[in-house]
Amino acid sequence: MGGEGNTGGLITYDVSGSAPNPIGRLVYTNEVGLAIRVSGNNAFVGLTDSLKVMDVASTSNPTEVASLALPVNALALSGNTLFVGTSDGRLVVVDVSNPSAPQQIGSVSISGLPNRMSVAGTLLFLADGAQGLLIFDVSQPKSPALLSQFSLSAPIWDVAASGTTLLLAADSLGLVLVDVSNPQVKQLSETALPPFNPFPAPSTGSSATLAVSVAVQGGLGYVGTATNDEDATADVAAFDFSQPTSPRLVVFRHQIGNEISVITPSGNNLFLAANGMVVQYDNSFPRNMIEWYPPLSVLAKSFPKNRQSIKPWHPKVKQNRRTSFWQSRHGRVVAPRCAVQSQCP
Repeated sequence: MGGEGNTGGLITYDVSGSAPNPIGRLVYTNEVGLAIRVSGNNAFVGLTDSLKVMDVASTSNPTEVASLALPVNALALSGNTLFVGTSDGRLVVVDVSNPSAPQQIGSVSISGLPNRMSVAGTLLFLADGAQGLLIFDVSQPKSPALLSQFSLSAPIWDVAASGTTLLLAADSLGLVLVDVSNPQVKQLSETALPPFNPFPAPSTGSSATLAVSVAVQGGLGYVGTATNDEDATADVAAFDFSQPTSPRLVVFRHQIGNEISVITPSGNNLFLAANGMVVQYDNSFPRNMIEWYPPLSVLAKSFPKNRQSIKPWHPKVKQNRRTSFWQSRHGRVVAPRCAVQSQCP
């Protein structure tokens, strides 16, 4: 989803070895890759100004087969229907039954900037930042119908579904679980994440750990974090949410960089998008991933004055607002030293 300098697009990796190995790319100048969905030999790539459909049958040589002029910020795929959250405040529905000729078949306006989306059955869940969680009935794809909106005191950046339970990455609130068995969303729990440094010096404050991405694998909810402290690093945490009213932390691992923007489980592997790098973990025994014993929950909540909410950044959105540290580090595309963590000098 990235490139070098001011380019963005698709990079393909061979993950059969001990480390992800980049083998192919199709990138565009003056673009930023913001979302991707893959179905068979087709990849749907969301860029700043367009939706690209790519043939990835040859992973070393992906080729563009179609393009739509849509400013993409989020994507979700259900069968032959692609849902596109745009930076100009729309939920656009695209028929991709013929990938070389995608057709827009519906569109509704939404408030805020769609950050991530997930489809489960006939429901579409949209993490809409400060606007909260939007739930749409998409049983009639041409006419998505808003069923409910659920807001918190902090932005919601990502959403993952597990049956009728949704896991929300809710910024300074951490991991929030809600029940969506009926259109009226019911909050089940709110679990703050441990700070990077639970025992700071008396003259300093603890850095805030902000939940920005979430995924589900093997009964565990994985949370990717960002931090507002230049001296701290992001973390990946996992919770056993078999008791959704009281999730239990079973994984906590420090990661390089200050943001884990995407978590993608695949088989026994966990892939993280972390500051322009792809990080791969063998997740066969996920509960062995704790590297640092987290403090009691009371300590994790002991520095509320330092927890700051993140405002959404998008290259086409310019608003007069105070910029958080996380935003300031992501307001431009910086070419990483290398694309894979294990290959960095």
